[in-house]
Amino acid sequence: MNALDLNQIHPEVVEEMDITWQLTMSAFRASNFVAKTGRNNWVKGRMGPPKANLRCYKCHEPGHFARDFKKTTA
Repeated sequence: MNALDLNQIHPEVVEEMDITWQLTMSAFRASNFVAKTGRNNWVKGRMGPPKANLRCYKCHEPGHFARDFKKTTA
């Protein structure tokens, strides 16, 4: 390729290619991270740790976070 060929590419096409490349590399890095560490918190559209493994710091019962705490103390 010579300089004339590169000047004929529209800047918007170059920007679109750059964005596509960045998205592809992000997905590639995420899959490599999961393969290396075994930590995949993005299963089924849910992010963060599973609630079943945590305990509420207000009532110390498993299965919910303190912000989901609905019991009243009487």
